[in-house]
Amino acid sequence: MKKLLPILGLLMLCAFVNAQSTSALPTPVYNTMVFASTNAEVSLIDNNSGSVSIAASYLQSYITDVNVARPAGEPAASISCKVHDTEIVAGTIYLTKTGGAIVFNINGTEYVNALNSEGADFFRAAVLTASL
Repeated sequence: MKKLLPILGLLMLCAFVNAQSTSALPTPVYNTMVFASTNAEVSLIDNNSGSVSIAASYLQSYITDVNVARPAGEPAASISCKVHDTEIVAGTIYLTKTGGAIVFNINGTEYVNALNSEGADFFRAAVLTASL
């Protein structure tokens, strides 16, 4: 029995570490978001003072299928990706000095997708426009 305790502890630690790691959106969800969305709504989080509707083609151009670590700091905006006004996936946009990411939460599981540099610049401009 004493030999099983360290093994049980190691298994619990591995399960905890695995639960804490994030991945990018599952491929079917990512593909639906970038290829089937008709529009996306970006809303400021700071003071909820504005939103910008963007064409779905930008999703494919700016949100990558690459996983990154969850950014530190405060989120800049939220995004809701829609097909004919029905939300298919929503996330929180984080912008950093060197780029950005979108954190999606689906049924309690967190997924983090990187923005490419053009995407980070685009969302910075969208957030700025929404705040005016």
